[in-house]
Amino acid sequence: MLEFLNIQKLYKRLHTTSDKALVKKIKRKTNNNGDGMDEKPFAEKLLSEDLNNEKNVPAAKSEKTISAPVKKLKKEKDLLKDALQDLESELQSLRTVRAQMERKIKSASRELGNTQRQELELQGKIGALKQKENLLVKKSVATKEKLDALIKKMEKIKTVERQLQDM
Repeated sequence: MLEFLNIQKLYKRLHTTSDKALVKKIKRKTNNNGDGMDEKPFAEKLLSEDLNNEKNVPAAKSEKTISAPVKKLKKEKDLLKDALQDLESELQSLRTVRAQMERKIKSASRELGNTQRQELELQGKIGALKQKENLLVKKSVATKEKLDALIKKMEKIKTVERQLQDM
């Protein structure tokens, strides 16, 4: 059974070669004998002779077909690895920018809070100044009224003095 599996492997190997005549020759020889016992040495002999003769048999297609996808996969893997590294570096730079922006936002928020507190303090001071101004305006009006009253009294006194002098 093991020999039969080895022959199948040889067939597969032979099917990957481009020499169709060799494949037909081996198939013809192996089909003549039904027990499979004589097939292995004959197939191995033909295979080893042809594989050693580089002029007759080019490199096996399986190696090319396997190595080409492997190379392609390796190339894709390398490209994906590079892309992943680029994305990681871009992500790291974005994280750095985000951290800087968050620090700026916190700083601006603190400054805004300070400014709002100063605004409230100034509004309180302005309110106090307005009250003082209103008080001063009232005092000024009262003082002007008293001054006007004094001026009227002085004018009356002057008119009375003139009248007394005229008499």
